[in-house]
Amino acid sequence: PASTESCPRRAVSTVPMQALYLLNNPFVLARAKAFAGRVTREAGTNPAEQVDAAFRLALGRSPDEKERAAGVAFLGGAPAPEPVASVPVVTAWDGAQWVWDNPTARTADQTSDPRFLRTAFNLPAKPVSAHLLASADDMYVLYVNGQRIGEGHNWQKPGEYDVASSLVAGKNVIAIEARNGTGAAGAIAWVELIFPDHSTRIIGTGESWKLSVVPAEGWKTPDFNDAAWPKAVVLGDANVSPWGLSPGTIAPAQPKPNLAPRLVQFCHAMLNLDEFFYVE
Repeated sequence: PASTESCPRRAVSTVPMQALYLLNNPFVLARAKAFAGRVTREAGTNPAEQVDAAFRLALGRSPDEKERAAGVAFLGGAPAPEPVASVPVVTAWDGAQWVWDNPTARTADQTSDPRFLRTAFNLPAKPVSAHLLASADDMYVLYVNGQRIGEGHNWQKPGEYDVASSLVAGKNVIAIEARNGTGAAGAIAWVELIFPDHSTRIIGTGESWKLSVVPAEGWKTPDFNDAAWPKAVVLGDANVSPWGLSPGTIAPAQPKPNLAPRLVQFCHAMLNLDEFFYVE
C-alpha cells in the first residue's frame, strides 16, 4: 500500500516476487534458522511445545487444535534433506567482543582521545546480504571501505546497518572511530555475511582488529597499511542480556542448539504466513 495514506484493509494482489523472496532469499533462510534456534532454546525438543512456542513467537497467539496437530505431525515426519541441517545457527553478536587500546582503558587516567579501529578481510564474492551491528561506550562513527555508513550515540542500543552494497569481492575494511568525552573509548561490532551460494561468514571485533589513538590519512580504506598499529585488547564479550553490551563482563559461551531440519522448515513456513508480515 502507499505509505502516504491510510490502509486499514489491504486489497488482494498477486506479487510473485514476494513468494520467491520469502522462499529463497538467503536472509529469510537465515532468519528461519535463527527462529528455529530460539524455539529450541525456549521449548526444548518436544514437538507439541515447539509448535506452541513457534506460534506464540511468530503470531502472538496459540495454535488451534487443528494447527497444533498438523504442526506436530510435520515435525514428527521423515527427516529433511541433510544439507538443511548442516547450515549453522547464527546468533547476533556471536564472536564479537568489546575491544579497547589497553587493559586499563576504563580507568580515569586514560586519555579521552578517540580510538580508531579497523579490520581488513578478503571476500571470495560480493555478499548478497551483510547485516552489521555496532556500538561504543559513548559515540561512534562507522565506515565500510572508506564510506561513512552511520553513527551512534547510545551504547545500550546498537546501530543496525545493511552494508552489502558497500562490500566487494576481494579486500574490504570495516573501520570505527570510537569517542567518549569523559574517558577512554571501547567499541563492539558484528557483521553477518551471506554469499550467493548461501554460505555465511561472521566478522566480529576481537584481538585481530587493529587499534590506534593516533589517526592517519586513509585509515578507513582497504589499502591503508596498518602494520604499525597494535592489536586491540579484548575486555568483554557479547553474552550478556539483552544486547550483551556490558564492558568487562566475560560470560561463558552458550552451546549451539542441534537443530532438527524439519523444525527449520516449519519455522520458515511460519515466517511466510501473511498473518505475520508482508513484503512489498
